[in-house]
Amino acid sequence: MTSPFGSTGHHRHDTARARLGPSPSPGSGPGPGPGPGPGSGPGSGSGSGSGSGDTLADDCAMELLGDLDESLWIYDDVRRVDGHAFRHARRQDDHAEEMRRILYRLHRILVDWEAEALIR
Repeated sequence: MTSPFGSTGHHRHDTARARLGPSPSPGSGPGPGPGPGPGSGPGSGSGSGSGSGDTLADDCAMELLGDLDESLWIYDDVRRVDGHAFRHARRQDDHAEEMRRILYRLHRILVDWEAEALIR
């Protein structure tokens, strides 16, 4: 299925993975690992993240969540290479500002999703 959000940038992910090797499986790296993934909460059935009654809206939501999760895993892989660590960036303030902008957009999506879930 083509993403309704435009190009998902998988070619960037593949390039990063080719340079650094495969992403660790959830929970295999340092630290506590990620929490439960999408589709593992209450009422999600088998916890697999997709059910036989999924709609196109479910597919779009899961694709967005999967792309976000994959991007974070790739970032974790890339930043382990010392030269790629954030402390070496010259424009740290610019990057922090852009991260804030993106997180605000994600927060708005989350708020909208939670509001719509309450309406049901």
